[in-house]
Amino acid sequence: MMPVFFLAGLEEGGVEELYEALVENEVGCVVDIRLTRGVDLEGALRRLSDLHGRCVDYRWLKVFGNPFFDRDDPVESYEGYLMGMDRELEDLYCLIMERRCCIVDDCADPMRSCRTALGEALKKRYGVSFADLTAAKQFVDRYGRR
Repeated sequence: MMPVFFLAGLEEGGVEELYEALVENEVGCVVDIRLTRGVDLEGALRRLSDLHGRCVDYRWLKVFGNPFFDRDDPVESYEGYLMGMDRELEDLYCLIMERRCCIVDDCADPMRSCRTALGEALKKRYGVSFADLTAAKQFVDRYGRR
């Protein structure tokens, strides 16, 4: 099944790589769920879009940021947090269905990230599929491109 949306972790200095992956996968909108925006992803995407002529829009949906990052099991706490967000999840789902989106957080490990928990919540609720661009890049870096 083809992914309906994508996930990615933003690391310092990795905006150009992220942009390349977005363009390669025909993503039209980045949904930033970081609580704080240390890296100016919006500005960087605007500059790269202007430079390369391929526009990638930006939305900051801070409401989906993980306020439990400092707990022993932040993902489990985050999953409970999402249970009370029916309207917000519906709005995000509508955005995903309108545009090809990539949900971005700042966690390098997809298995410990709130983006994966959010992706799983959308998958369970709406039956949509997703792929993590960060995990794919880590796989290619480790094993090479086939």
